[in-house]
Amino acid sequence: MPPPKLNKEIRSFIAIDLSSAIKTSLGKLQEILKSYSLPIRWVKPDGIHITLKFLGNINLGLAERIRLRLDELFSERGAPFAISFSDAGVFPNVVKPRVVWLGIERGSEQLVQIQHEVDTELYRSFKIKKEKRKYRPHLTIGRIKKPCSIEPLLARIKEEQALFRDQMPVNALKLFESILRPSGAEYRVIQTFHFREGHEGVSHEE
Repeated sequence: MPPPKLNKEIRSFIAIDLSSAIKTSLGKLQEILKSYSLPIRWVKPDGIHITLKFLGNINLGLAERIRLRLDELFSERGAPFAISFSDAGVFPNVVKPRVVWLGIERGSEQLVQIQHEVDTELYRSFKIKKEKRKYRPHLTIGRIKKPCSIEPLLARIKEEQALFRDQMPVNALKLFESILRPSGAEYRVIQTFHFREGHEGVSHEE
């Protein structure tokens, strides 16, 4: 089988994946929220993650160089940490909501620091533009298709916090490929970068 052409482009991003238990809980929450019949396209639980850096379309040659640099950077990191999720909000505001999100409570500072390290290193090594907006770690759980009254939904999420209040350990981040399908985006893990005390080495995905 011939090797892939290095100038072929893929749509990619760097993120923290969620545990299967958290994804299951988010699926249960979404089923409750669907009863409100609002014009929201809910993100499939398997596709929910904490984005650290969206890379956009990059060629395979650059993706490989990024992979090697992140491997080196995060194999030197310290101990894993735990995160927990807080109540919900919307971007940009409740008057014209477009995105429904869950916030990060415990572990937020560590996520901000990791995002800063990734952002800084990718600019230093590959001149990939830094993010202009202040990073706010969150989970996107739904995208709003047209204006609607969102306050009752947010209140219900607060009532259902027991579904997603469990802590989740973070011991790795992942480089993903985003494949756009008519049914929505699908995500393929290119590589997992384990923090030094979480696991030795790097996992390659087939």
